[in-house]
Amino acid sequence: MFPRGDLPTITEAVLKETKCLSKRYVIDTSKIAALKAMIADKVENPTRVEVVTALIYKCAISASRSNSESPNPTLF
Repeated sequence: MFPRGDLPTITEAVLKETKCLSKRYVIDTSKIAALKAMIADKVENPTRVEVVTALIYKCAISASRSNSESPNPTLF
């Protein structure tokens, strides 16, 4: 589902970062159902976690590309 190229291991990512930020997002059940319906023809019976993770990943990649001329390797 997600590209595997050039992704660091968890320990590499954790050891390099000294500050941590976490946020909580609450998404209505109806919105998750709408996301599922949008991709129903591409993915068979996706889970809520898959749908929301794919949305967050898509938005993060889009934001990353809009801030630079060349796409940066992802660190997710």
